[in-house]
Amino acid sequence: MLGVGETLSDPGGWRAVGLIAIWLIPLVALCLVSWLSPDRAVWFLAPLVTGVIGLSVWFAINQGTWRSFENRHGPIQVVIVFALSAPLALWGLHRTLWAGVMLVMVGAASILVAQAVGRGGSSSLAIASFAPLVTGLLYLAAVYQDRGRARPGEIPPPQYPKSP
Repeated sequence: MLGVGETLSDPGGWRAVGLIAIWLIPLVALCLVSWLSPDRAVWFLAPLVTGVIGLSVWFAINQGTWRSFENRHGPIQVVIVFALSAPLALWGLHRTLWAGVMLVMVGAASILVAQAVGRGGSSSLAIASFAPLVTGLLYLAAVYQDRGRARPGEIPPPQYPKSP
């Protein structure tokens, strides 16, 4: 898991458990909502995706302040991208198109906005952003491939033989 090994060895003790719980509990809660209630999950996931994009823009505009914040508190942006990607990917099993769009936005936003202002993305952020980007593109490709096919429970359109 992301950062668990260093967290347990560096601060250690109950502080380490608390730091891990800060991102692990929301991750598990969002995964449960995404799986058990996909209609309600959009009300949690859409604002979080918007927040990640806003955070990326803020980081690109005010790099010095954000770097000093992350130096004191750790790789917040990487953990947020990681913790949001799993529920989005799980939600994609129910809402493929929307999850694909959101995953691409989460995966691309932090890197593209940073590149647009000339700051190279960190390697850990690039690695954390690669998985949602690829998963989102695969979901969108699946939606594109699935167009025109009958869904379960639907009657497919009639297939007429081609005339010579």
